[in-house]
Amino acid sequence: MRESLVPRWVLLLLLAVALVLLVATVVALALGLLLSALGDAAGSAALNYVAVACGGLLATDLVCLVLAQAVKMLADADEPPDAK
Repeated sequence: MRESLVPRWVLLLLLAVALVLLVATVVALALGLLLSALGDAAGSAALNYVAVACGGLLATDLVCLVLAQAVKMLADADEPPDAK
């Protein structure tokens, strides 16, 4: 049996990073709204930038996760059924 093109730990890492970035994005947005309601415009703007950055990283991570899963599925489809 040959080694997989995409190891399982890579998929698990991408999934874990996606979950952490999702939580970080929501928390940054919520804190930005809270600071905006309290009248702290500078803090709100900073946290909004952090939320946008986390959202961009989340989108990039999800694209990488989908591509890695596609490569894994295509590579596994080439193996004969009795090789697994």
